[in-house]
Amino acid sequence: MKLVRIELGDVTPHNIKQLKRLNQVIFPVSYNDKFYKDVLEVGDVAVGGGCDVSKS
Repeated sequence: MKLVRIELGDVTPHNIKQLKRLNQVIFPVSYNDKFYKDVLEVGDVAVGGGCDVSKS
């Protein structure tokens, strides 16, 4: 079994596109632009993003 390092971080204007792409791939629903704008505005209330940064 491969070990995976997990990090938690804030959703920022710099990574919101990555969160949007992950949601498109993972979830069977589409979120509109207002959802992502709200995620940025609520700060630490929003949780649940993920990212795989495995080295090839």
